[in-house]
This record gives sequence, C-alpha cells and structure tokens, in this order.
Amino acid sequence: MVNSLSIKKATWPEQSELIRTLREIVFVLEQGVSRKIEWDGRDHLCQHAIALTDANEIVGTGRLLPSGHIGRIAVMASCRHLGVGTALLNLLIDLAREANHSLVYLNSQTHAIDFYQDFGFISEGPVFMEAGIPHQRMVLPLGLYK
Repeated sequence: MVNSLSIKKATWPEQSELIRTLREIVFVLEQGVSRKIEWDGRDHLCQHAIALTDANEIVGTGRLLPSGHIGRIAVMASCRHLGVGTALLNLLIDLAREANHSLVYLNSQTHAIDFYQDFGFISEGPVFMEAGIPHQRMVLPLGLYK
C-alpha cells in the first residue's frame, strides 16, 4: 500500500534508470514482452510521467511521443486500482494539450479498454496483436476530454 504519491513530468536523461526498472518488471517480467520490442529507442523523444512514493520509489510511468501517441503506461502490481494509472494518464493528456495536440491515441491492452473509455477514448479498428498481447487502438479528441 502507498501512503502518498507524487505524479510528475520526468525527462529520460534524469529518470531513465527508474523508468527502465519499472517497465522491465511490468512489461518484460510480468507480461513477457521482449526487450527488443519494449526498448524501441524512442524514449529520448518522449515526455514522461512518473509516480513516486514518498520514499522516491517509482510505482508508475507512461510516455507521450511527439506524434500524440500515449504509451508504456505501467503501474506496479501492488499499486494497481489505487488511482495511479488515472493520475498518470491525466498528466500525459495535459502534456499533450500543452504541446497543442488536438487528439491523442494509444494501443490499449484489451483488458484495459474500459479504463480508457472512462476518459472518453473511442475504440478504432479491429483488435490486433502486439508483443503477443491483444490490443485495441483508441483515440481521444482533446476537445471531448474534460
């Protein structure tokens, strides 16, 4: 359980070690995503959001690519369903607005579609496989986001 969290913008050069550690745990170890897919070489281009405990331990992360693609949202298993993902996504959407994006999009794992629909994301196209996991492309026109 987490007592208090800070959700903040992060840069890859300053926080890459923390972000890598969490994504290795969630994507590579838990979900079996290959490192070749996970480490796509684009993190240095992204704006990142991180969730830190008061002990400065990372429990969540996500990124926004320059294209408006939100991705790599990961939350430590012990901190899921506590609002961490919601806080990270809110920050990433705010960062997209600051970058003057009119639309953001993501590829949701199918088990998380309802989570994104609660934000107003709309499913687009058929379910597809990515890294051996079923995904759904989802879009959010930022004019519809509260």
